[in-house]
Amino acid sequence: MNTVKRNEIIVEMKKYIKLLERYGVEHINVRVFNTSTVKNEMFSSDESQFDEVKSFLDKHNLYDVTVNSTFNNLSKEYLKGNRAAKDSDIENIRFLFIDVDPERPSKVSATKEEKQSALATTTKVKQFLEGKGIDSVIEIDSGNGFHLLVPLEKGEVQKVRALNKKFLSLLDAKFSNEEVDIDTSVHNPSRLGKLVGCMAAKGESTEERPHRQSKIISVPSEVKDTSLSCLEAIITENSSEQATVTKLKKPLDKGVKAKAKEWLDYYNLKHKEVDGEIKGMKIFVFDKCPLSEHQNNTNGASLSMNKSGIVKFKCLHGSDEDKTIRDFMKKYPIPLVAQVKAKISTEPVTLVALNAGETFIYDTFTLNIGGVYQNCKDELKKIAEPIFIKEIRIQQEDNATQYLVSYLSNQRWIDKWLSAEYLQTTKFKQLVQYGVDFKSRNEAEVTDYLQMQKRHAKKQYIHNTLGWHVEDTGYSYLLDKSYSSSEEKIETYLKDTAIFDFNSKGEFSKWRDVISSEVLGTYMEMGLAIAFAPVVLGYLLRANYQDMALFVVNLQGTTSTGKSTALNMIAGIYGNPNSIVKTLNATQNSLVKLLANNFGVPIILDELGSSPTTDMTSFLYQVSSGEEKLRLNKDGQLKQQESFTTIPIFSSENHLGAYLQNQGGLLARYLEFSEKKWTSSAKSSEKLKKVCNQNYGDPIKLFIKNLLEQGVTIIPELFENSKKELLSIMPEHALKSRISNNTAVMLTSAKLVKSLLEINIDVDYIQQELIQVCQDMLEADHPQSESSFEKVKELIVKNASKFVEPTNASRKPYGASWGTVSMKEEYIQINVFKSEFETQLKRAFGTVDISKIIQPLLREGCMKSEKKRNTKRIRIDKKSVTTYEILLPLNLKFYFNVSESAVNNLSSSITTLSEPNKIESELDF
Repeated sequence: MNTVKRNEIIVEMKKYIKLLERYGVEHINVRVFNTSTVKNEMFSSDESQFDEVKSFLDKHNLYDVTVNSTFNNLSKEYLKGNRAAKDSDIENIRFLFIDVDPERPSKVSATKEEKQSALATTTKVKQFLEGKGIDSVIEIDSGNGFHLLVPLEKGEVQKVRALNKKFLSLLDAKFSNEEVDIDTSVHNPSRLGKLVGCMAAKGESTEERPHRQSKIISVPSEVKDTSLSCLEAIITENSSEQATVTKLKKPLDKGVKAKAKEWLDYYNLKHKEVDGEIKGMKIFVFDKCPLSEHQNNTNGASLSMNKSGIVKFKCLHGSDEDKTIRDFMKKYPIPLVAQVKAKISTEPVTLVALNAGETFIYDTFTLNIGGVYQNCKDELKKIAEPIFIKEIRIQQEDNATQYLVSYLSNQRWIDKWLSAEYLQTTKFKQLVQYGVDFKSRNEAEVTDYLQMQKRHAKKQYIHNTLGWHVEDTGYSYLLDKSYSSSEEKIETYLKDTAIFDFNSKGEFSKWRDVISSEVLGTYMEMGLAIAFAPVVLGYLLRANYQDMALFVVNLQGTTSTGKSTALNMIAGIYGNPNSIVKTLNATQNSLVKLLANNFGVPIILDELGSSPTTDMTSFLYQVSSGEEKLRLNKDGQLKQQESFTTIPIFSSENHLGAYLQNQGGLLARYLEFSEKKWTSSAKSSEKLKKVCNQNYGDPIKLFIKNLLEQGVTIIPELFENSKKELLSIMPEHALKSRISNNTAVMLTSAKLVKSLLEINIDVDYIQQELIQVCQDMLEADHPQSESSFEKVKELIVKNASKFVEPTNASRKPYGASWGTVSMKEEYIQINVFKSEFETQLKRAFGTVDISKIIQPLLREGCMKSEKKRNTKRIRIDKKSVTTYEILLPLNLKFYFNVSESAVNNLSSSITTLSEPNKIESELDF
């Protein structure tokens, strides 16, 4: 490139960067793709530092290629590094970016005529904006088309992004046509545009399609921002029009590659051949339109063929002005003599290639934009409208196969996933209901063609299973995709209908920084051990490790202890916390389904109190079994049992024991971290949660990568050592061996976190806490010496002042009333309001299932009920009230606020009364 042209590029680039600085864009991320390696740099838009941009251009000789850059405000965090900017790196969307581009074959520059069409559309768009009050617009010649930059007032990034997307869709519906397209995909914050001044260098530079320099056309005289409310008003005003215009949008005519003269001669279509205005173009003007008879216009139809062999059809008559080469091909299929000879196709079919006029040949079958043809006795017979298999998905677990079929239906392309059975002749007929268009009685031929074509379609292997997977080649770990150390392993991807999002976002370094500052030295270190424990347990069980069983982890504590932050941090290790943390507000069958086919990824369930069931005993037993319950299908056959080997992680305000029956062995099925303060402060908790919501998914991937490189056999080695350490200091208990397995999994996880992620977690502290947790659980499991009645009696007597006589309205309770008290000859009758009694029982006994307290009271005669209820109704102020009726001994009467007459009336029937101090002793106050 000569010096003059280089100077023009430098001057225009400097002018553009200065323009961005004028609008408050202080830095840009510059990227170049059409070189041997992607070039990526960050520059200041300060005019005094432009020499750095020039040095970059000189160093890599970038004067004859396309140079791209961001144009929105980059965040301060991004400026600390030097990497490609992402959407999350944009702190403010400064412009609405409108890209007007002419329709043309891919990877080529625009012709003069195509660019002129784009200019005409750009002018209409700009006039439309000005008519709506948007008069501050930067206009740019992009080389092949045109850009409009509309300065916007500052707003929340995601809101502005959504607004820009809607506005571009509106412009697309109003102004895009068969010749020009308004790109609707350029709304994302980190979108790249040309670093104006650079060359638009698509494809080879030819006389017909030359490379051109991008330039600024016009700039507003003053910096003036368009309000977001203005965009919203325009969208609302034009919403109905948008829907109508979208339906009326013309189909594109991209042409088809063929020999035009041989084509016309084959069908004896009379025409005359002339040279087009563009070098190398031929025009074949028909004597009369081959598609319709137009009385007032007999020679307005023609075929055109450019020097690349792309053939298009055009008719000037109003009734046929929308007709394209597709319509021509329907009536006049391309004969063999007019086909551009091609080898048997081995490349995947793409819509871009078809629209560019390419032909794909499979044995006797031919596919092009006109349809699918079969060679029958040296003639092409059309058997279907264009249809091809774009992608094949193969399920790893059972090899079930699906095909993404792309087909032309009513002038629009449709993509539809189909199961393999639809490629059978008898089933293929059913696709008519979805708009698949093929010739009657040609189903067999079309399916034969698809069976051949699919061999060259893109293949993707998918998985529905999570966690550890075992094959002959070794172990792999399945998450958003498969992670394996084996070079022979086929890479698979998580099914896109999965309910969990295991993708990565942000940076691992930011995640590790917040772990160092807010987690280390707090109880949240235990959260790290819990987070990776499912990986450890999943591997041990997949490897058929002896004497292992599943268990549940419960983070118990009142509000403001940080347990929700702990769950959020654990979830963020694997992916998007908002997707991974689920609620326990589901049936136990649903929860088991959530666990199915999971072999080492935690299932995180928040708020046990939201569960519709108060008894989690059977769920705990089922979790430890690692399988669904046996069930029959409608034919009386056993359904296949789904299995799992992972750790469900709960949070709750109540102890997990409150949701369990008092059955032996349950202690070995869960670990409970009770009333722990997970974070150092509320401020620390918020910081940790914020960073984990912005930087997630990478920790588990690095953990697995390092684990596979080091060798997965390290897991059982560490586990055995951890178990020995714990057994030597754990208290004696009948379940000691089984509980030690659970704690050894946690300790192994902590050791792996320290070595694989290089996080200085205090393993000794983790070990001590695990021992303490076991001791706390064992002590809490000791049966109470007193009966349920003794504890209920104590509860009522301690709150005796809250009960009133129904016959003595002058006596008021101390605080809120719990119910009524009445003196009988043989006992004191206490009627406790139903809701109050249930609340107090749950609190006093630490359970959510009060039936195991109520039933013994009824059996022992300490409580009265009516009919089949546990409760008894009484009348207060002429209203029926549901209560629990408790019978207390008369020697406790002095604790209740009853009238003297009620007590005196009973004195003759009482033989002995205990003294108050004796009563207190009996109640152990």
